[in-house]
Amino acid sequence: MNENLYKKDNWINPNMSYLFNAVITEYDMREAGFSLIKEYQLLSQEEILELSKYSKDERHVRIGKLQKKYPDLSKKLSDAFAEARKTFFDLNGLEQDKILSIKKDAIFTLKKCETQEIGAHIVFRPKHEYTSYIHLDKTLEFYYHPTECSVKGLGKKGVAKHKDYMSDIINRFCMKMEQDSSRHALEYMTRFVNYYKKRELDIEYYRTYNQRSEFILIDEPEVFYDKISQDDIDRLDITYNYFNVILKLMKIPL
Repeated sequence: MNENLYKKDNWINPNMSYLFNAVITEYDMREAGFSLIKEYQLLSQEEILELSKYSKDERHVRIGKLQKKYPDLSKKLSDAFAEARKTFFDLNGLEQDKILSIKKDAIFTLKKCETQEIGAHIVFRPKHEYTSYIHLDKTLEFYYHPTECSVKGLGKKGVAKHKDYMSDIINRFCMKMEQDSSRHALEYMTRFVNYYKKRELDIEYYRTYNQRSEFILIDEPEVFYDKISQDDIDRLDITYNYFNVILKLMKIPL
């Protein structure tokens, strides 16, 4: 394993571009900030006891305020995150080839981790399980399960905007790869791309599949629009999703 991997708050395995019919588990550190504060005694006992009186959401807000009050608390929390991840990796024998990605307080693995409790207060709970994965670009990941999908790197607003459009296409592609055949998955994408290139789809399919999640016009390439009329579809620059999503799916070895 890369001996410094546990120090990374945001990391995607560069050697895994896609997986189908796999077992991917997301281990999420339960109430990470407060758990780390308690485990590593990052505040006084009086302050920890005071924090324990509040709801989870209120506690999160108060911890944020305490980081402003104590300038070194953020650094201590960052070091504590790394230490907890290192312990989790070591106790479960997690090598780099079994770690799909790291999201500060969450770890996506290809190995079932039996040891989920770290010390007296930290728990890496198995939050979600997925069966397929596609790494679309540097920060964008698509996780699929027959009953749900999750997109990392779009932001909450982006996830909502693409849910019934481009995300649904990727979701159906993964479903066909798993339950049907790779040939049918390619045929599905071929039909879709024909409609896409002819601009015969709902305009929402042409919203850029990234954190901006906006529209780009051919004659105004430096301007981004959150809303645009279906009547203006011929003015749209539709190349972003074509090159960064559609072609990447179609080039996956089938």
